[in-house]
Amino acid sequence: MTERRRTRFAGVAAAVCAIALMAVAAVPVEQTDAAWVDREYSTSSLVVRTLPAPDFRCTNTGVLLVGQVGFEWVTPPTPYPGAVLQGYTFTYARVGGTTTTTVSLPATATSAAVPAAGLELLSSWTVTLTARYQNWNTPVTTRTINVLLGALGITIFTCG
Repeated sequence: MTERRRTRFAGVAAAVCAIALMAVAAVPVEQTDAAWVDREYSTSSLVVRTLPAPDFRCTNTGVLLVGQVGFEWVTPPTPYPGAVLQGYTFTYARVGGTTTTTVSLPATATSAAVPAAGLELLSSWTVTLTARYQNWNTPVTTRTINVLLGALGITIFTCG
């Protein structure tokens, strides 16, 4: 082939390719339903579990001459095999105030207390308990202390 024929052939080939590409581009693309399943690799399951929140309650309600407002709970059941209870977070905070105390308790703990000496007259306190498992925390359980009188070493309160 001569040089001139090669050039002409290359030009014709390029023109034919361009026409073919324009023809393909002009045809609308339709949606396809192509899929495949390889059962060897598609077998899996997912189990979602909820960590049980500890249920805790006040151990005393009424009048304290000196002492503390006590709380107790039962260790929640293990939520899944291998779950290890790391401990508890016990927090009490004055409603509408800036006083907050957080205490970290061991996994063996079943009670905690709020000192009555720090509870002011006509104040409300939110008390929360959370159990900690490895990297997870349970939902927060909340109780409220309402102080009706707190003076002269006498504290009258309700807890619920």
